[in-house]
Amino acid sequence: MATSTTRVCDACGLPPRLAADGETRISLKRCSRCHQRFYHDSACQRRDFDSHKRECRRIHKKITNTQSSIYRVETRPNKGRCLVANRTISAGQPVDSFPPLVPPVLLESQRSSRCALCFATLTSTIFQFDENSHVQQYPVLFCSTTCRHQGRQSQFHQEEELVASLCRCNPRVQVLSSAILLYRILFNIAQQEATTAKQEQQDDCLRNKVESLQSHNDDHVTADEEHHTRAVLFLTQMLMDLQREKVETQTILQSFSITYMKQGLSRIKTNGFSISNGECVA
Repeated sequence: MATSTTRVCDACGLPPRLAADGETRISLKRCSRCHQRFYHDSACQRRDFDSHKRECRRIHKKITNTQSSIYRVETRPNKGRCLVANRTISAGQPVDSFPPLVPPVLLESQRSSRCALCFATLTSTIFQFDENSHVQQYPVLFCSTTCRHQGRQSQFHQEEELVASLCRCNPRVQVLSSAILLYRILFNIAQQEATTAKQEQQDDCLRNKVESLQSHNDDHVTADEEHHTRAVLFLTQMLMDLQREKVETQTILQSFSITYMKQGLSRIKTNGFSISNGECVA
């Protein structure tokens, strides 16, 4: 147990006891679970346990949830609300050990030259999910079998099939990276909430993280920005509709309003998740 010399015992209310020399005070011991109460020894702690145990468990649960969270939303001067990592990332530390809130999306110009998962430059050996179903409008390519396996776990294969279906129905469709990213966010929100039964387990959910972030003011949106927003929402809605048609996901993918989707797009633009500013909509 950690120690402290600035408190009285929470069980008996007495100050720290004197040591054998009659002058030195023996530091109180802190509850190792909640770190909020102090005692002379384990005997005092046991006497106080009946009155303290409920609060101790509540505080311990809160501490555990905070420590297990990968990100937190924090307000910073001149930057507004932003996502901050709860763990220190050292110089040179591989970021693949620190999973993103939502997997990012490659620029359209880089989809054929970089790995869809780790963004490494592709060599002569390229790995795909299926050689026969390669979608030219949205190539999902990997640098290794490891990245391909992780991509399959991250729904990349399902995403590729959706885009392939969309392109077959609409050969002239423009696959915007911002729409893919917005689709990933909405799909992960729906999937997470469908598998989360208890409200207290949703404190660190993706919806809360995204909704806590800042969004820009729509009062001065240009015609080009509005045109881009409509194109992104149209493509995202088409992907959501195709996904909803799949029998195995009917109970998972909920409907999101256009207003909610527009707010989501605003947030991912404002907080730098999206490369939408570099997209040209035909």
